[in-house]
Amino acid sequence: MLAEVSKKIHSHKLIEAKDNITIFESEGRINELEIQRLNWEHLEKEDVKMIYTDGSKMDDKVVCNFVSFTTGKEFEHRIYRLSDNCSVFMAEVLAIKLVVEYIIEHH
Repeated sequence: MLAEVSKKIHSHKLIEAKDNITIFESEGRINELEIQRLNWEHLEKEDVKMIYTDGSKMDDKVVCNFVSFTTGKEFEHRIYRLSDNCSVFMAEVLAIKLVVEYIIEHH
């Protein structure tokens, strides 16, 4: 996996760097997006667990949270207040970290 990611990163070459702006040129062609319908029926099976995360910043207040559903019903919901100087990106990553810890702890 790391080799594949490294290969993708190194398949781009620097073509211009000025005024603190770096422009890369991709050696490979990026395929156009394909639109397709998703079949959600498999999520209606018994004992399906889904967890959603969120990190947000409003009025200079930062929170992250997650909610866990089992067979379509809310099972667990946790919200964490973070330091005001955290970014929304830090909140998003922390929410994912907390979910991973929650899964390890409870499953």
